Amino acid sequence: MSIEEQANAVKNMLLAEIDKSKNIVFDGLLNNNILNSIPESLFVNYFLPCFMGEPKNSNWVMEWISIAGTPMAEVGVFKDGTNEILFSVPSILNTNNLFLHKQGGDIGDIFTRFDQINSNTPSRGLGFLIQALNSKNDELINNH
Repeated sequence: MSIEEQANAVKNMLLAEIDKSKNIVFDGLLNNNILNSIPESLFVNYFLPCFMGEPKNSNWVMEWISIAGTPMAEVGVFKDGTNEILFSVPSILNTNNLFLHKQGGDIGDIFTRFDQINSNTPSRGLGFLIQALNSKNDELINNH
């Protein structure tokens, strides 16, 4: 085998490894169903009052995000002592509900937002587009 063939073989092997690693990371970012979780006692005694508008600490949102990992992540609440997940708290920032809050945007706005989401997370971009177009369709049908 010539040096050029060996170099090409190594190059192809490295490219395959990079592609494999990229797919593992990408899949982990988008399809990770593992929730960060906290004990029920911590949720009830500390965070629940915050969600009810009576925070004990003005920095509670940052603490919550540090537990969740991101503002778009849910947090599991588990039973003290058993680690059984009782329920999950929805994300504090749901980007799907930020756009067209009152369905006032036009089709161009929908596709602009789709491009923004799709460039970061393609699977969410497609989900947003389908949901937004269905909502816009319902709005048009109900208004005419």
